[in-house]
Amino acid sequence: MINPPLALLILAALGVLGVPGAVWVAWRASSDQDGLEQLAEAVGLSVALTALGGLLLFTLGVPLTTGDLRVAYAVLALLALGGLAWRCGRVGGHISRQAVIWGVGGAGALFGVVMWRFYQARGMVFPAWVDSVHHVFIVRKIMEVGGIPATLQPEISTFFSYHYGFHLVTAWFARLSHLEAAQAVLWLGQVLNALVALSVYRLGKGVWGDPWRAGLAALLVGFAFQMPAYYLVWGRYTLLTGLIMLPLAMAAALDLWRRPQSVEAFVRLGVLTAGVALSHYTALLLLILFGGVLLFLKGWGFWRLSDHAARAQQVLPLGAVVLGLGLGGGLALPWLWRVVWHLGAQASVRVVSPLDASQMGYFRYILDLLGPRHNHILMVLAGLASIYGLTRAHSRLLAGWGLVLVLLMLPWGVRLGPFRPDHMAIVLFLPAALCLADGGVSVWNWLVRQLPSPIWQRVGQGVGVLLALGVLGWGAWSTRTIINPVTQLANAADKMALDWVRANLSEEARFFINVTPWQGDTYRGVDGGYWLLPYAGRASLLPPVLYAWGDAVEAARINHWAAQAAQLKDCDAAFWALVEEAELTYAYVREGRGSLQPAALNQCAGVVPIYRRAGVYIYALER
Repeated sequence: MINPPLALLILAALGVLGVPGAVWVAWRASSDQDGLEQLAEAVGLSVALTALGGLLLFTLGVPLTTGDLRVAYAVLALLALGGLAWRCGRVGGHISRQAVIWGVGGAGALFGVVMWRFYQARGMVFPAWVDSVHHVFIVRKIMEVGGIPATLQPEISTFFSYHYGFHLVTAWFARLSHLEAAQAVLWLGQVLNALVALSVYRLGKGVWGDPWRAGLAALLVGFAFQMPAYYLVWGRYTLLTGLIMLPLAMAAALDLWRRPQSVEAFVRLGVLTAGVALSHYTALLLLILFGGVLLFLKGWGFWRLSDHAARAQQVLPLGAVVLGLGLGGGLALPWLWRVVWHLGAQASVRVVSPLDASQMGYFRYILDLLGPRHNHILMVLAGLASIYGLTRAHSRLLAGWGLVLVLLMLPWGVRLGPFRPDHMAIVLFLPAALCLADGGVSVWNWLVRQLPSPIWQRVGQGVGVLLALGVLGWGAWSTRTIINPVTQLANAADKMALDWVRANLSEEARFFINVTPWQGDTYRGVDGGYWLLPYAGRASLLPPVLYAWGDAVEAARINHWAAQAAQLKDCDAAFWALVEEAELTYAYVREGRGSLQPAALNQCAGVVPIYRRAGVYIYALER
């Protein structure tokens, strides 16, 4: 196993997350954005362009080797440096002292959020929970084929139509850094989690033009709110990737509204929209909802105008935003069509009656997702700030968008399948942080202006800064131990066992593992045995949950095996019947996890122990 140096990891991350977008940012004709905004744009555009480039290569059937990637990123880095030199030559290279101070402070804050995310993930050996297993499997598959796979065969009999933006970027990062897929997902995932705060800053600055409001919103996302930090516990790295580009696409829509003749803003909106669409479908829904709120608010003002000339002036920005979003949909259409063809039956629209009392348990679960206590308090304050924001022209758009998410979060009312109300609950932090920062700064500034003298006003401003730091510190203290042990399927002992399997057992090995029911009719693993396929490349009776999207007969057979395995407590006739039917040659169990335990297997004839360490047992099945 290769342990690459930290410098190589950083260089590879900068390459995949910054270089393609940096070319765009460096060479565009002009920009009134500060350094942090441009950095956010570079990151989001890098992911979006990588996703679109992957789709193009998939369509052409062209794989990439590690050498191809190195050459491509080196050329792009040179182009970015050339664009930076060109821009410096145009503006004379002058940078104000204030811009330097703000840039250094912002970069320090971003570094702090990144380090905080790694601190929150301390002690983790594998990415957490069920989603991470198939994320790593997909990343590994991309690395093997050199691009987006058409299917997941032979391991899983299914047509590949998953949102792949995160997986492609992570696969290229793993190739360049020499990390294994599982470690690449865990490492890069924390960086992506931190970068959501940077994108929130970009959106806040685009809405208000005020770096203080935007900066506070970003810091609330990075340190105070429970989400997206808690995404670590679920392995929601694909949603994080979509949420990096979502605020940037929203900001691009606002840029285009203000400058409808800007070709750059139009194309940027299209590319970022496509990136969102190829990275997570929930994030795409959020963008569509934002576009709907934007067009509603602007369109309402349009119809109220009595002057035909004024109306004509509003037609162009309305049309530009619609076409920009449409451009993004068109760019992503080859993949979206593939998704609809494969999974379109999951789409639905229904209404749940407000009188349906059976939803109360679901509502309590949603309230839990909005917690814990410190987060509930922040959400209440954000709700009050949103109500205040609805009364202000510059904040009405974000507050209105947040209100739509709240309505979709309720278990009663409209349900847009396959999206669920709890999906809206876990993304509510985004409008909440923006509205809370805006409302908090606005109210505090009003209070400061009531003070009798400039000296007292400066004192009031200082107290406001200390109060903001206190809120951030309170949130950080509350989220310092955010890991949930229940969702950590594999630990260091499992990693040692999986490394041993990879080094000592044939690739044809096929394992019994302990399983338990999961969502719907599917099953999941309960320990490191579930990582056998994505990490060690060895099959088990239960592959990652993507098997449920594949061949119906094969999925039913896997569910049948899993249902039997979940009930086993001894190596009785049912156990050996399952071994024979599923053609199992080994068993992987961990003490304290699952129904079938080592104490029972150690007494069985034909079950030969070949590995025992730190509570993990591996047996050869020789009967």
